[in-house]
Amino acid sequence: MSTENHLGLPEEVFEIILQRLDLEDVISCSSVCVGWRNAVNSNRIWEALCEKHVPQQRLKAQTKCKKILTSYEVRDTDNFSPICSWRQKYLDDVTLKRNWRNGCFLEDTIGDVIIPLHDFETDYEVLLEPSMARSSFTVYKIEDSPIMTDIIHFALQQPIPEFFKLSNNVLVVVQCTLLQVYVKDENKDLKLKLVALFDEDHLDATTIPDTPDLSNWYSNHVGLFPCDIYVRCDHNGEYFVGMFNEDTDFTRSSLHIWDLAGLTKIGEVTFPRVRSQETILDISFSLHHNVVHIILKLLFVDHGTPTNAVYSYDLDVCRYIGNVIRVKYVIPIILFTKTLACMTDAIGKKIFFFELANGNLLGTQETDSSIDYRTLQVFDDLLTFVEYNHGSDYFTKVTVYDLNQFSVKDKFQVPNCKSIHSIHIVMKDMMIIGTSMVLLIRDLKNGVILRSLHFMDFFPPDLSCSKMIAQKPEGELVLLHFW
Repeated sequence: MSTENHLGLPEEVFEIILQRLDLEDVISCSSVCVGWRNAVNSNRIWEALCEKHVPQQRLKAQTKCKKILTSYEVRDTDNFSPICSWRQKYLDDVTLKRNWRNGCFLEDTIGDVIIPLHDFETDYEVLLEPSMARSSFTVYKIEDSPIMTDIIHFALQQPIPEFFKLSNNVLVVVQCTLLQVYVKDENKDLKLKLVALFDEDHLDATTIPDTPDLSNWYSNHVGLFPCDIYVRCDHNGEYFVGMFNEDTDFTRSSLHIWDLAGLTKIGEVTFPRVRSQETILDISFSLHHNVVHIILKLLFVDHGTPTNAVYSYDLDVCRYIGNVIRVKYVIPIILFTKTLACMTDAIGKKIFFFELANGNLLGTQETDSSIDYRTLQVFDDLLTFVEYNHGSDYFTKVTVYDLNQFSVKDKFQVPNCKSIHSIHIVMKDMMIIGTSMVLLIRDLKNGVILRSLHFMDFFPPDLSCSKMIAQKPEGELVLLHFW
């Protein structure tokens, strides 16, 4: 039979009530008396709070670095012995946030690597470095200590692959039209699982040989090696999408869709027919949440007005969805959320927001100066971009735009900054800004710079926010451990 508390309620009912309270109210309840304090120390209550406030990726994170006791360490003031496991997870997340805000981390040097960060791919279990000189890529197993390396050679011995991306434990390499799929095993080692021509349904009598170097075979049977063809690809660990253009007018172009779990080709997606008075100048696409957004750059034959047409193809149901979005003039970049398409005008001084479902224009945002397209990014429901002022009073202006409210959430200047390499929003209320000299950590809620770190560039943190790769001014790469 369940016990009762001072309210005369059964313990189970009292616990259900506590599960519906916010954090501040739960803490207040724990201060009422010893009985209430013990009732609050319940896994079910703190699991509910974690589900509200802590992303799943951070709950699952297990950092391997040794913790350092600092003045910022969060302590439990209720003096439970012991506190429940879910309350400990909540406290660990609070500690992680505070250490981010206060710049508390451990550094781990990644070998002797001194090359630009944009040449790498990483998921924070491995770091991949394509090597042009050796027609190979180096695998750094960054979970090991010391960091271990391995060399894997490309199937085609040519300097640069057309596509190289690691996502969700799957590495896809495309050289010419040769698709190579590597999948991590239980030891986090990348194993080659598929070699195929991504634009072919089958190879008929021609079989791809099982040999480390396919250069001669490819040259003899496909005839496009060394590669100088027009190839565009993307993948998300579940699907691979590739396009190989055979004609300058794109009349025979199509998207080739592969199932990366089953390592089989699903089929081809033909592009929508354009109007009789239009010709296709270019085709690009973006893979977002298993939806391929296809962007056709069109030209009216009669009066030469360029137009962009955006179509959405759902890979899960294998059909086009929503309405087409048509925008006149040249659009340098288009970003997508689950519901929106965000694009700039030709000079980068105006941003348009279209609804994907019906193609309607929902709003616009004008800027004071031209946008740096490298910094135009979407993070959930936030859009970020950077403007430069090249006058005598040199500065860069960073804007964070709320896509739910269609309003500016934060705008600030970074004085004496000639270049911003990259920006990233972490934990929804902090921004990392990579400048030409230092990394800045900004609190988006309070609008202040929290910390300046002596690094010049970075990879976005892993999903748990416990690790980040940064580059020192002298070029050395380091792994930053937060906890």
